[in-house]
Amino acid sequence: MMHVGKDCNRYQFECHNVDRPLVSECIAVYDTCDGIVQCSDGSDELSCPSLEGLLFVSLTVALALSCRLFAILMCF
Repeated sequence: MMHVGKDCNRYQFECHNVDRPLVSECIAVYDTCDGIVQCSDGSDELSCPSLEGLLFVSLTVALALSCRLFAILMCF
């Protein structure tokens, strides 16, 4: 889960750095879960939503919007 550490601002992700807890490493929040490791320990790519989960949510939203559009069109 993304969190703001004591040395990072709210627009940054603090790398876990379990092996070096005294070293604070901050990256931009938008660099997390992008498939490219920026943290030296790779923690920016851990606990990311799966592609299957994102696809399911996208399809669910698209289906809901399609149903609403269909209902609106049937009213005319």
